Amino acid sequence: MEPIGLTIAVNRLHHRVWHWASLGPALVVVHGITSWGRAWDFAIRHLHPEWNIYAVDLRGHGQSDKPERGYQIADYARDVVGVIEALGITPTRLVGHSLGGAIGARVASLRPDLIERLVLVDPANRRWDGERVRAAMEGFIARVRGTREGGVGFTRANNPHWTDEQVAARVAAHQALCDQVIHDVVENPDPRSFDDDLPAVTCPTLLLNGDSGYGGPSNYPGIVPPDREAQILALLKDGRAIVVPRAGHLVPWDNFEGFLIPLRLFLR
Repeated sequence: MEPIGLTIAVNRLHHRVWHWASLGPALVVVHGITSWGRAWDFAIRHLHPEWNIYAVDLRGHGQSDKPERGYQIADYARDVVGVIEALGITPTRLVGHSLGGAIGARVASLRPDLIERLVLVDPANRRWDGERVRAAMEGFIARVRGTREGGVGFTRANNPHWTDEQVAARVAAHQALCDQVIHDVVENPDPRSFDDDLPAVTCPTLLLNGDSGYGGPSNYPGIVPPDREAQILALLKDGRAIVVPRAGHLVPWDNFEGFLIPLRLFLR
């Protein structure tokens, strides 16, 4: 089965939302920076049709509109709120990876009426100083440039354990990306932090983290070490955490079964 591509007009932008229709409860999937909704196809196939799934292409990504500016967490969160309301699927469950996790936390903090269960998959969770942010974004730029120039061969070499479908989705994502998505993180940082959002998140929340000591074939360790995980849980009203073994930051790509089992149990 393939999803239906919906176009949702929110905040003067057109957002592509990939709908895997079913009669189950609604689930919204929010991808990470430089990715897109279709990168989650391999996972969504194992969640559908139990859930009625909407995978969002964030602004600047995939087939959504690409404004010149406006890539703070606040901008993305307003878009996701608007999409959820336009679809009429409140309250919904939400799964967000990396940047998508930070967006999910912002949405749940601002509009607790919209989210009934929240899953933060190795979420972006720190406010770094300017130089560290710049270095991280340069790494993203290098990966995107490498994908655009080297295509499938570059992506396969850097992620030898990925399926052909996962490799193709990464290449498509990087080809479609608006580069200002990355530059804006450095040039226009969000004034509100991840920790500022967490105390206002009232719904049950699962931290589904990669191992910060595991690089794996992609050489990308988890970004929520144990001390940071404890800090996050202390700020949440109803939080719990699982570290997926043999997985780094790209949790479902590294250990899909280790990701899928606790995710399904929590979403139910």
